[in-house]
Amino acid sequence: MAFAGCTTLEDHTADTMVTIDVVMPTPGTYAYSPNCIRIQAGTIVTITNTAFHPLTSAPCSPADSPISSGPSTTTDFTFATAGSYGFFCGNHGTSDGQFMAGLIVVE
Repeated sequence: MAFAGCTTLEDHTADTMVTIDVVMPTPGTYAYSPNCIRIQAGTIVTITNTAFHPLTSAPCSPADSPISSGPSTTTDFTFATAGSYGFFCGNHGTSDGQFMAGLIVVE
């Protein structure tokens, strides 16, 4: 199974900036939107991170993954190196990509 269920990726390779928001698709559930994206190296990804959603880089990510922030922050991440960067909410997701998680593929 693909990390965070990402079998297709939303293409943002033409964008220099992308925003990922925390959303509540149904009462009591949380998700990142979009949660599966493809970007070019050098793209800035802004993750709006509301209360109770500490952001963590998944073990499947490269060692130099910039993804990490506490709850209640909006953080810009720049991805300089190609690779697959998994991320998840420390409270509502798992390190293997279940529940509140996402994937950024950098080309």
